[in-house]
Amino acid sequence: MTTHLPHRLRTRRSGLAVLAATGLATMSLGSLPMTGVAHAASSPDSRAQNVVQEAAQQKGDPYRYGADGPGAFDCSGLTKFVYHHVGVKLPHSSSAQYDAVQHVAKSHKRPGDLVFFYDDDGDIYHVGVFAGHGKVWAAPQPNDHVRKQDIWTDSYKVGRP
Repeated sequence: MTTHLPHRLRTRRSGLAVLAATGLATMSLGSLPMTGVAHAASSPDSRAQNVVQEAAQQKGDPYRYGADGPGAFDCSGLTKFVYHHVGVKLPHSSSAQYDAVQHVAKSHKRPGDLVFFYDDDGDIYHVGVFAGHGKVWAAPQPNDHVRKQDIWTDSYKVGRP
């Protein structure tokens, strides 16, 4: 007999804890599919949460053109840095990052996604990490620092690495 666990139980950190909590511990482990238990660290939601947390940890670091941390960042350097910490390689320019990610409708953006700002010609000039509630973590400009700021325009696109 193959037992299928609900998705919310498959994504717990410990498969044995799930078995104990659900009363399945008395069953032989051989009857459970080994691919049915995933680690929380590999779930899209936990990766996104880690991205947002990593961006927040850079709060206050100064903007420096071309910098990709640690300690100083430009906008795409920040996004490259935080995604590197969850195992995703991104190039170091906002337009190259946009070309490297899956494009997502604004209405489907979620925390951890990248928000790419574009000018009147449609050229991407800035990127930040969507933090939820209309805000992004970003390294905005010279003489500024990494901070959470409002999305100030409707001229943006969303990408998901």
